[in-house]
Amino acid sequence: MINYIKRFFVLINYNRRRKIISAHIGRKNNLEILDIGCGDAGFLKYIGTKIKNCELSGVEPTLHRGVNYDNVNIYNSELIACSFKDKSFDVITMCHSIEHIPNPDKILKDIYRILKDDGELILAFPNRNSFGYKITGKYWFHLDPLKHINQFDAKSVRLLLEQCGFKIKKINYL
Repeated sequence: MINYIKRFFVLINYNRRRKIISAHIGRKNNLEILDIGCGDAGFLKYIGTKIKNCELSGVEPTLHRGVNYDNVNIYNSELIACSFKDKSFDVITMCHSIEHIPNPDKILKDIYRILKDDGELILAFPNRNSFGYKITGKYWFHLDPLKHINQFDAKSVRLLLEQCGFKIKKINYL
């Protein structure tokens, strides 16, 4: 039962990101999509079944053995080590990865460099001002100091993104 519930919420998350990407498709064909911290590439595989004519790439420093990465270009390294060309991607997603990175400003500056001028960054992170945090306080499961070395809220991430050159179009809360 727990696996079904987890899968349900994963599909909701995937579908929300797909809708943002689909809106971008109306302006363009042959999208270049990059997922940073792609894990088992589940989101990219999902996108590949829903959106045609797109090039799918993922960056994952800890590749999972025995995972099938068909139709997805996977780079087994940190983003900066990939040395992507300037303005390479139409859409970059980074979902629940930024809190794991020691220097998020460096990564965001590199994302800004490789994102096309009309491109979109979809960034998801545990929100320190969320309802869950307010209820559970120090017991909030996203307060994981060994893995989550950064904690953000909407204000702090907005400031960080603006310092790295981004213009915020919209902030959504789950």
